[in-house]
Amino acid sequence: MKRWMKRALVAMGIMVVMISLLLGLTQTVFFRDWLKNRIVAQGNRCLNGQLSIAGLEGNLFTNLQVNGLLITARQDTVLYVPKVRVDLSPSRLFHLELLIDSITIDGPYGKLIQASDSSWNFADLMRTDTLPPEDTVTEAETDTSAFRILLNEFILRDGSVRVAALDTTLPTGVTEIGLRLAAQYSDTAQVLAFKGLSFTLEKPSFRMEQLSFDASRRGDKITLGNLVIRTAGNQLWGQGTYVASDSAVSSGQLTSTPVDFSELTALVPALTLHGSPLFEIEARLERDSLVTRLGIIEPPQRIDIGLDVANVSKALNVGTHDLVRYYLTIGLTRFDLAHWLGDTAMDYRTSGTIRLAGTGFTAEEANIAMTVDLADLSVLGRSVGQITGEARYAAGNIDGRLDAL
Repeated sequence: MKRWMKRALVAMGIMVVMISLLLGLTQTVFFRDWLKNRIVAQGNRCLNGQLSIAGLEGNLFTNLQVNGLLITARQDTVLYVPKVRVDLSPSRLFHLELLIDSITIDGPYGKLIQASDSSWNFADLMRTDTLPPEDTVTEAETDTSAFRILLNEFILRDGSVRVAALDTTLPTGVTEIGLRLAAQYSDTAQVLAFKGLSFTLEKPSFRMEQLSFDASRRGDKITLGNLVIRTAGNQLWGQGTYVASDSAVSSGQLTSTPVDFSELTALVPALTLHGSPLFEIEARLERDSLVTRLGIIEPPQRIDIGLDVANVSKALNVGTHDLVRYYLTIGLTRFDLAHWLGDTAMDYRTSGTIRLAGTGFTAEEANIAMTVDLADLSVLGRSVGQITGEARYAAGNIDGRLDAL
């Protein structure tokens, strides 16, 4: 046998022995207690509170389980997690991939408590003096890498949060929290499969049955697809694309089933709308111009709202507000105000169009022109006929006219 082959076999034997010893060491009570204490000590350095862990399980190479993770602050529980399990495929490191087969969190419980000074128990939980200083990004750090991180499955089951707030309109708790997702990350692309989030609010009562979507970023393009928002009484679907380029087109769409406003009234008591319309929303951004369309439809009624904004980026800077031009159109088809308010005393019905065009946002700089053309106007059961008019606002001055035909 050649000498180099003997040396290779000896090296491989030594490596096998070392790996076996290392694997055996990780299974000892001594090593797990040492590792647990290191994690707790490092965590407590970063917390204005106390971290404790009941124990660790697993071989630490292909799986790890943390039992009884507890974080306390202000002499009360902030977070308790009975069990966290992580499953890995370390062999994928040879293919420049960190593959996490699954992360499973069972039964997490949290407390959100607001003190009399309005501060929350989690507000100062993290110590800022232990954070590393922000380093200047070097040219080498901006280079792309072929390394990828893959998370095949993240599962959170049966989570709950108790809320003690000074504002009594806030929910007192969130229960039945469930979350499933998968993700991939590399320097050139990121993918998120948000498979489902569900939860139940307590006082007021509200049930989120499903929030799910697919999202990705490749280069300058961000895509959102298969968006589903489903509650106990309502449902929305949507999709969208954003491209960070002046010449490219970004767009989005959102559609609902007929809306049950009573479900939303439980969350926002001031919302007293009636009816059961479906919503259709579209938006398009191209060459610094934004075009949006909103349709509110409950046959035979229909409300169409269109908003076009030119030089939309100028709205972000106070000094360039006057360069923004906006055009608003409201189209009414057999509009019945009493129907939407649930008040027969508000018997106003009409069809027609209201148009507004202008520049500026403040009272001093705004320059706005408005036209009104309403047909078949009826007030308290009496026909008024057609109403037309126009008005103009500029530099604090307003004038206009209104005609009944």
